[in-house]
Amino acid sequence: MSKRLTKKQVIIGVAVITAAIFAYIALTHYDYFERQQDEEKQYSENAVDKEQDGITIEDEEIPSFAPKSFLASDAGLIPNDESKARFNADRMIKVLNSNNKIVIDDLYYISTPSEKLTAREIEIEGIGNGELVFNERKTVYLFKPADIKSFILKRVKFTNMNDESSVIIVYGKERDNSKVEQIRVENCTFKGNISLYRQYGRTDINPADVDFGLGRFVFSNNKVENTKLSFIILNDIPVEYCEMSNNIIHNFAYTFLNLGVTNNTRFENALHNHQKYLKVQNNYVVNAGLFLTESPVKN
Repeated sequence: MSKRLTKKQVIIGVAVITAAIFAYIALTHYDYFERQQDEEKQYSENAVDKEQDGITIEDEEIPSFAPKSFLASDAGLIPNDESKARFNADRMIKVLNSNNKIVIDDLYYISTPSEKLTAREIEIEGIGNGELVFNERKTVYLFKPADIKSFILKRVKFTNMNDESSVIIVYGKERDNSKVEQIRVENCTFKGNISLYRQYGRTDINPADVDFGLGRFVFSNNKVENTKLSFIILNDIPVEYCEMSNNIIHNFAYTFLNLGVTNNTRFENALHNHQKYLKVQNNYVVNAGLFLTESPVKN
C-alpha cells in the first residue's frame, strides 16, 4: 500500500539531494584542481630537466625592427623635420622590407635612401595629410625597376620644393632585361620637378625569347603640376597593358609619356609587336606660361 509523502518530507528530500550534488561538485573540482597542480608541477620538473640537459625553452625573439603597424609614425619616421630626410628615407625602406607596405600619415621629408630595398612587392599609401616632401640640391632617386615586381602608390602627395633639382621616383639608369609585373598609381598628387617612372630595355634581346619589360602600367585619377621632366618613360620594353585615364595635368615642359622604340635596332619590329595595349582617355591637360617656352631640366 503506497503512502503519500508529506510536504515536510519532500522539502527534506530535496535538501538532501541538493547537498549531495554540491558535495559531488566540490569533490570533482577538488580532484580537477589536484590534477592541475600535479600537471603544472610535472611541467616545471620537465622544464628543469631540459634546462639541466642543455635545452632551453624561450619565447620567440622579437625582431629589433618591428613596427607596430603600417603607419609611418609608428615605424619611427619623423614628421616636419627637413634634417631627417635621409633618416626617413632609410626608415621607409626598412618598413617596406619588413611589411611590403607603408602608410604615410603626416608630412615627411625624404631624400635618396642608402638602405637597400629587398622587398619585391611594395605599396605606399597616404591617409589624411600624408605627404612626401623633397628639398635636395642633387637629384633624388627612390627605387629601381630591377628591384621591384609590383609597385603601388595610392593617395600620396609628392612635392619637390627645389625648382633646380629633380626627383625620380622609379629610375633604371642602365638598360636591362628586368620584368616588372605591375605599376599602379592612383589618386596621387605630384607637384614640382618630379618624374614618376623610367625603365629602359636592352635592344639586343628578342622579346619573343626573353620575358622582360612591363606587365601592367596604370596611371589614373592623379594630379601632376609644374614638372619640367619627362614624367613617364617606357623605352625599348615590351608593355602588355598601359593605361592613362582621368588625370589632371597642369604644366609640363617635355614629354609626359614616352612609350617608344629605338629606330634601326635588331628587334625593333618585335618590340613594337610586344607593346600590346595603350588606353588614353579623359585626361585634362593644360600648359601655360613659361612651360610653353622654357627648356626642360636636363634629366
